[in-house]
Amino acid sequence: MSVVGLLKKSAVVVLLASVSVAGLTACAGKPKQEHLVYEERPVELLYATGMERLDEKSWTDAVTYFEEVQRQHPYSVWSRRAIVMTIYANYQGDKYTEASAAADQFIHL
Repeated sequence: MSVVGLLKKSAVVVLLASVSVAGLTACAGKPKQEHLVYEERPVELLYATGMERLDEKSWTDAVTYFEEVQRQHPYSVWSRRAIVMTIYANYQGDKYTEASAAADQFIHL
């Protein structure tokens, strides 16, 4: 086999390898969709964790826990308390629009 023939074969192999790698990386670059697992937790635990986050001045985390109280236990007394605390945490976190929306929700209830 001549040198030119070997170069052509090598070029074809390199080209095929490049295309294969590019195809694999294109598929790998797409983020996999995570499935959120619903885990019911006691309302007291959720609310207490939200209050701890308030004490730590972690306003966004506190809002997350208080919203989870409302989502998991919508008809409980804790839910109404959580709305008030959501208003406070949003206000402290400079999220005035969200605080106003939560206040409107509380007034509506």
